[in-house]
Amino acid sequence: MRIGSRLFLLVGLSLSLLALTACEAVAAQFRSPSERFQIEGERLLSEGRTAEAILSYRAALENDPANVSTLKALAKLFAAQGRRRLAQRQLNTAARLAPQDSAIPISLAAMGSTVISTAPLTLTWQTALGDSEPVGLTANAGRIYVSLNDGTILCLEAVNGQVVWRKNLPAQATSAPGIAGEKLWIGAQDGGLYTLWAASGEPDWKFATQVPIYVPPAVDDAGVYLASGDGTLYALEPADGSLKWRFTTGGALHSQPVLANGILFFGSNDARVYALDASNGAPIWKDGILTQGAVENQPLVAEGRVYIGSGDSRVYSLAAASGGEYWHYSTADAVYAAPLISGNILYAASAGNSLTALDKSTGKKLWELRTRSALSAPPLLAGDRLYYVASGDPHLYAVDPKTGSPLFDLDCGDWFAAGPILENQQILLLGKDGTLLALTSR
Repeated sequence: MRIGSRLFLLVGLSLSLLALTACEAVAAQFRSPSERFQIEGERLLSEGRTAEAILSYRAALENDPANVSTLKALAKLFAAQGRRRLAQRQLNTAARLAPQDSAIPISLAAMGSTVISTAPLTLTWQTALGDSEPVGLTANAGRIYVSLNDGTILCLEAVNGQVVWRKNLPAQATSAPGIAGEKLWIGAQDGGLYTLWAASGEPDWKFATQVPIYVPPAVDDAGVYLASGDGTLYALEPADGSLKWRFTTGGALHSQPVLANGILFFGSNDARVYALDASNGAPIWKDGILTQGAVENQPLVAEGRVYIGSGDSRVYSLAAASGGEYWHYSTADAVYAAPLISGNILYAASAGNSLTALDKSTGKKLWELRTRSALSAPPLLAGDRLYYVASGDPHLYAVDPKTGSPLFDLDCGDWFAAGPILENQQILLLGKDGTLLALTSR
């Protein structure tokens, strides 16, 4: 090909590309926000950035809830993650909007049933709580209390999952509900601790801190002991929320305090574990006990010892009276889940993909189980089974508590926001899709 011909061809191609780019730019101006988010989601997905693609697709749906192609794309991604219940929800919505689309029923059929029937556990009931992602749950005296991200607080009957009441906070909820006596306490995004009457959900009082509260308080007849993200532990009057005293640490508080024998134990993101006199806030351990990482773990107090995990990957056994160290054990990564003790065995769940059984007296490892992903929730001992859940995994796992040998696992249909916990002889699990499950042994 002659040079002139080649030059003519290159110029022609360049002009064509410029014209195409200009057309795309003009077309982009006329795309709806939903279409733009969908296109961005497709781009992110092509780069392997699945989590970001899901956020972009969700933004597309916020702008246009009737965007069928985005609903189908999200369903496919959720199904690939094992979040079948959420995937089915997207497809059912798409089917209502586009009944003529024959591919949707086929996709629904391919996902199979989410009915739990493949392990020695029976699904007693399940209740859909709403579209907002759950924050946490607690249970007491036959009732279950759940907080959702949008500020919805629910009370349910443990025997059948029926909703007793549903209330809305004036702010997003950021902590699980805490319960003591006749009241609930929930932390919120606006820095407020909201107090509700457990029987009705009606508000009682509010106490304001500076930043969001991520854990419920410790409570006794003499005080409500609140750990705030502003780094301060507040002692409040239970009747009206008036301030009794405060103690400020060098970091945010994401560790729920524990009260034992008049002493408050809690961790701080300043890498220290603290012990305070609950009556006046005076330190029991001078300057706290220094670890090598942020302490976001709820302590466990038993037989004169404090057991607590840290962001430095260690589990510590400390003397409750002095803070002196009996032993520490190093896991593979940070420890966020509260320890569990049964007899002389301490169970530690680690973000380093491990569940470990230790001799609580010596810290000696009895067994260790490698898990599929990080553990951030405490395990549950029920009967002769130890149950646990893992991050980004829809399965409930059961192991032998004496040996760590796997017994079975159960696909529960979605990732978990909270649980497992035990109430009314049922294992409770809260899915990230907003479904609460109750399981019983066969």
